[in-house]
Amino acid sequence: MDHCPMCRGKEFWVSVYGKVICEKCHPPADESIVARRIHSERPEQLAHPDQHAHRHVA
Repeated sequence: MDHCPMCRGKEFWVSVYGKVICEKCHPPADESIVARRIHSERPEQLAHPDQHAHRHVA
């Protein structure tokens, strides 16, 4: 994956639970849940692209 399918953003963060989440669509509510940040322009950072979580929070 090279971008978010919804906003086409290239900035992601990985939660402490291992989910890759779009930074633009779903910025973390608290930095304590961020394990690391990744940039899709650096594909080596996307160890598990199938874990991308794009959930709409109500």
